[in-house]
Amino acid sequence: KMGEKSELAWHQDYGCVEQQQQDKKDYITNRNNHVFFGFPCENNYDGAGVFPHLIKLKHEQWRKNPDGMSSKPIFYRGAVPDQYVVRPRYISGSREIIIFRDVDVFHSSPDIQYRTSIMRFG
Repeated sequence: KMGEKSELAWHQDYGCVEQQQQDKKDYITNRNNHVFFGFPCENNYDGAGVFPHLIKLKHEQWRKNPDGMSSKPIFYRGAVPDQYVVRPRYISGSREIIIFRDVDVFHSSPDIQYRTSIMRFG
């Protein structure tokens, strides 16, 4: 329900890359960006609960999957001290979009949601 506290479910969606060829050199194309466009419960909202919560990883966390992208997310089941949880702030008119790379963070739906919907790309 809206405004009620729930457990955080930390995960990565993909954590992998796509190999491509260009000018006879191997390189990695990063297709791990997530873009979220948030819609809070009220006009002129300023606060958390619209965007996913994040845990910034010290190092990129790449999936070790030789078959490439998998539809199965990678879950983290440990406890995370609150001091490491980033709760991005939504600000009407100036911070309505958030972008992050899947390999740089674990993310979760907000523990207290305050949104009517969210659009996700990537």
